[in-house]
Amino acid sequence: MPLLAPPPPPPPAAIAPATPPIVALGSSRIQEIRYQVTVTGFSGNQWSPDTLSIPPSDLGLSLVMEGPSSRVDRSSLSAAVWLNSRPVPDLQSRCRLAPGIATGNELAIAPLPAFTGQSIRWQTSFLVECFDVATDEARAASITWPRDWPEEVERFRRPEPLIESDAPPVRAFVERTSGGRLREVPPYLAAKDLVRAAVVGVRNLTGNGVVREGFAAINGIEVNGCLPLLSTGDGTPADLVCLAVAALRAAGIPARPVLGVTRYDDPKRKMLLSKGNGPWVWGEFWLPEAGWIPFDPVVMRRQSLRTLDVRAPWKGFASPAGMKELVPMAWTFMPTPPFVVNGWPAMWWSTVEGLVFGPTGSPVGWSNASISVTMIGRGRGTAP
Repeated sequence: MPLLAPPPPPPPAAIAPATPPIVALGSSRIQEIRYQVTVTGFSGNQWSPDTLSIPPSDLGLSLVMEGPSSRVDRSSLSAAVWLNSRPVPDLQSRCRLAPGIATGNELAIAPLPAFTGQSIRWQTSFLVECFDVATDEARAASITWPRDWPEEVERFRRPEPLIESDAPPVRAFVERTSGGRLREVPPYLAAKDLVRAAVVGVRNLTGNGVVREGFAAINGIEVNGCLPLLSTGDGTPADLVCLAVAALRAAGIPARPVLGVTRYDDPKRKMLLSKGNGPWVWGEFWLPEAGWIPFDPVVMRRQSLRTLDVRAPWKGFASPAGMKELVPMAWTFMPTPPFVVNGWPAMWWSTVEGLVFGPTGSPVGWSNASISVTMIGRGRGTAP
């Protein structure tokens, strides 16, 4: 009797296509960054008679090693320091990475010996892959207010210098914008309306985003904070980001400034600035299921925001053009101790408190520090 043939195997179960993320990464670009800081006894157009004098200390450059739309190649990190134009020997072997203010942020630290002299020059180089971002706004707008926020984003719901989200003027700004009905709309739409209110509330956007002194060298980011902007209606691009972030935090939504660098002659970002490379500031806010959502208030100013539907796409919000040309480096203007800001914020910090003094006891300000950024495109990156 012939053997019965075994029954055919059942057809494979259909595999449902994966749901794309609410905030999706698009094409990417590899950027090579050379970030150089020079500190001298030079002030204005003459040399200071006093020299720099510092104890053994650390210089720290903030880096977003793993961000929502970027990632640094750790193997590419390198650093060099010159004291009075002489290289510090074996510096690379003594450099280290230390935790920053949140997961994904680290400090690239270069140790300095005790030094008395005329100049310090410090350069950090690295490769970073940056991605364009596209947000599904309809799905983002369907997210409801959570009962609790995750611990990892709580730090970005609290006030900090320049972003005084607990100040009465900021709370009053949120109350006026929401009409007291903040929780009656989804947090995404509330965030969008608050950022819009910050943008349209600025009477004059002053300055060009950075501070330049002596031979047009960049000293840092021009920022005074959200409270002066609310008081006068006049502020810098960074002040506008501070106000938007402060308003979001006051509403209970995690938000943070993003300090980084970009190409000033990028056609998507022809801002107030001359050609070259240098600092730029934008913002991000966090929602459950979506993660961090970017926005650029300065780009948002290029449209008639007052009349736009909050459910329609806006330039500069959620899917800002040209994100792969933005390199994020820090999520705060102010470092945590023992590091301090030296002069204007510029993503680099040191453990030297305040001013340094020459042999005569006269102060030599760290405002004499300047930065230069070389940003070289190294081709397309990999798929996300």
